[in-house]
Amino acid sequence: MLCPLFWLSYYFNDDGWTHFVTMYAFSWVRWVYIIVFIGLILGFMIWKTSHKTKLPKYDIIFAMAGFILSVVWINILCTYLMNFLNLIELLTPFKKDFLGLTILAWGNSIGDYFSNRSMAKTGLGVMAVTGCFAG
Repeated sequence: MLCPLFWLSYYFNDDGWTHFVTMYAFSWVRWVYIIVFIGLILGFMIWKTSHKTKLPKYDIIFAMAGFILSVVWINILCTYLMNFLNLIELLTPFKKDFLGLTILAWGNSIGDYFSNRSMAKTGLGVMAVTGCFAG
């Protein structure tokens, strides 16, 4: 329910959304109220029509919405990461290529390091070494 709010706030500064919002005389706060209200109504309807033992008929809608919202989250996070790298480039004498090859590579490898280290500690050393080379 919160992802459309973050998406709306993220894209609000774009010229297209600003024109759309001002064209219909809605302020940003009204959009938040509308999205929360629709989300609460849909949440209540899903709660009333769901059963504990069987899947709902609209489970494919949940799958598609989850995929679309995950793409939106990845888009937002990648944009913020690239803006952060641009900030580091402005504050330091390092070039963007160097920062991408070092900081992004380190950030991508930290999760692998901790998972391989925990596997090696539990006695699965061969699996940890395989994880290092297989990714």
